[in-house]
Amino acid sequence: MDRTRVAVSTGFLLQGFTFAALVTQTPRLQDRFDLGEGDVTVLLVVVAVVAGFGSVLAGVLATRRSSGTALTTSLVGIGVGAALVGWAPSYPLLIAAFTAYGIALGGVDASMNMQGVRVEALRGRSVMTGFHACWSVGGIVGAGYAALGPPLGAGLTVVAVGVAALAVASARHLAADAPGTQVDDLAAAATIPVPWRPVLLFGLVICVFYAADTGTGTWSSVYLREALAAPGWVVPLGYAAYQVGALASRVVGDQLVRRVGAARVVAGGAALGLVGFAGVVAKPDCRIRDLSNY
Repeated sequence: MDRTRVAVSTGFLLQGFTFAALVTQTPRLQDRFDLGEGDVTVLLVVVAVVAGFGSVLAGVLATRRSSGTALTTSLVGIGVGAALVGWAPSYPLLIAAFTAYGIALGGVDASMNMQGVRVEALRGRSVMTGFHACWSVGGIVGAGYAALGPPLGAGLTVVAVGVAALAVASARHLAADAPGTQVDDLAAAATIPVPWRPVLLFGLVICVFYAADTGTGTWSSVYLREALAAPGWVVPLGYAAYQVGALASRVVGDQLVRRVGAARVVAGGAALGLVGFAGVVAKPDCRIRDLSNY
């Protein structure tokens, strides 16, 4: 079980690392392709739409093979997608590269949570926020890596190679799927009534969360550079600071769920997030001095 939990944690960490290493490069992509805010928004919409398609594909692969296979395949895919973004020579090919990344991203989102749920079932207690804490650790490391300023193409290729190597190495320790998840059992599962009201409500919460999380990841770098005139090496660190806050909540999240229940944790987290966004919007204008002169 310990090896399984480490393997699943590694999947979460690699996804967070790749995401941060890529999205914090948005200002550099704007400079390379002379992108405006509308162009960046198009890229975000493309990733969001195809990620849904990728999640469906991951579900099909998990059914036909296993959720572990879906996770490993998708992790390799996000690395390849990130490398393609780094080497894209034109805006149309950049969109194609982000499409490939987005499909794999959706696959990772679906399959890593399948694995997390399976580990929770095996352990008999909440461990999911611990996995997402690993995601935040990966995000912090990925943003720190981006702050070092490696060449875009070569830097994201290094990310791709590292992610693929670790994903393949940890694949054999991933959790085996529970009985009842194979193709022969789908007909029986289809007869179970779906409680649509809580499912749709929870889906709305997830939708808002992903919109806020992706917006922060992508636009924080642009905001730091364009609105606060931050130097290049500081730009990725805004996202790192965001993930430090996320890490703090995720480290204690499982304990909070056990004590007060998941619904209260979701409501409290949403309220605190709204306060944070309001603080960013209401803050006075300022500029960040270039600390590299000190």
